[in-house]
Amino acid sequence: MTLVPLFLVVFVDILGMMMIIPLLPFFAMKMGASVFETGLITAAYAVMQILFSPVLGRLSDRYGRKKLLLLSQVFLAAGFFLLASSSSVTMVFMARILSGVGAGNLSLVQAMIADSTREEERTRAFGLFGAIVGLGLTIGPALTGIFAKIDWTVPIYVSFSLACLSFLLCATLLPNKMPATVARKSIKETLRSFWKTTGTRQCYLQFLLFFCSFAFLVSGLGLIMESRFFTSEGRRYGPSEIGYLFGVLGVIGIVVQGLLLPRLEKTFGNHNLTLSGFLLTILGYLGVGFFHNVYFFFFACGLFGIGNSLIRPTITSRLTKSLHNSDEGMALGFSSSLQSFAHVICPPLGAFLIQHHWVPQLGVLMALLSLMGYVIGLRNQDTVSTL
Repeated sequence: MTLVPLFLVVFVDILGMMMIIPLLPFFAMKMGASVFETGLITAAYAVMQILFSPVLGRLSDRYGRKKLLLLSQVFLAAGFFLLASSSSVTMVFMARILSGVGAGNLSLVQAMIADSTREEERTRAFGLFGAIVGLGLTIGPALTGIFAKIDWTVPIYVSFSLACLSFLLCATLLPNKMPATVARKSIKETLRSFWKTTGTRQCYLQFLLFFCSFAFLVSGLGLIMESRFFTSEGRRYGPSEIGYLFGVLGVIGIVVQGLLLPRLEKTFGNHNLTLSGFLLTILGYLGVGFFHNVYFFFFACGLFGIGNSLIRPTITSRLTKSLHNSDEGMALGFSSSLQSFAHVICPPLGAFLIQHHWVPQLGVLMALLSLMGYVIGLRNQDTVSTL
């Protein structure tokens, strides 16, 4: 199966989801939500993703990726439509629950990529996947700024339309390719076997450490910049400057994952790129914690951006190589759950540290998490494992 239709589905999906994220807190408060209730609404999406990503992945291992991908897109579209139609906080809450159930679609797409590529092609394919995601991350929020000037519901209806378009693209362009062997084990048995397999366990531990440090940074970056930097007019940094930085990070992801990664892997190898990514994020996190010069701060964020672009696709590629084809959907769904778990647990702690002016300590904490990921990779550098 050619990956072009699959990447088209990914781009449309990410574009729609990223148009919602910048608008959601303001939309929820417009419906009457308090700051605490807005946090609960955000957490509800992540909790549903934690619960349902492995379930969707396991079902796709048994019944085929396309059927479950279509089902997840139905939940996404329903969530977007309910959100646009909301007239109360309860409706907003229910809308995000529906969208959270369907948010496992990206792990299903990753499983389809693994199904459709040879092992030596995996890192390049997952790098392109990351580049497409980065493109959506860059364009989506910008479109929200344009459409929100008309009315706050317009970006949400556009996201609903994009979810419907993604459903049609998936239904017409993607084959319902079944795994080579159908999964028979329960979710509990499969997770136990993942933990017993050294290579798979290493990937999950590195993913968890990376996701936690990533969640700390992304959730706190705006607060750090606002408290530390001022424009030439004397105004504190705000959404425009923060959006510019995220745009730059998106471009870095596109260049590294979409263009440079295949050549880098041939030269240095998958595992060495993962280790290099952790080293770069260590330097980036320390810079974010301690640099008070805006140019050095942006340079540190750039180091993190490069490291992030190396870590994600290389670990994902290595994870799929350590598994039977019949377990890939479940495995990638569980990695998505780990990411959602980190985004539920870490942002409140990061905000607490920033609120008490402990940004250097936060930088050290993030760097220590990356250092642990590096050490785990270093200790298991020669491990090659299959289920």
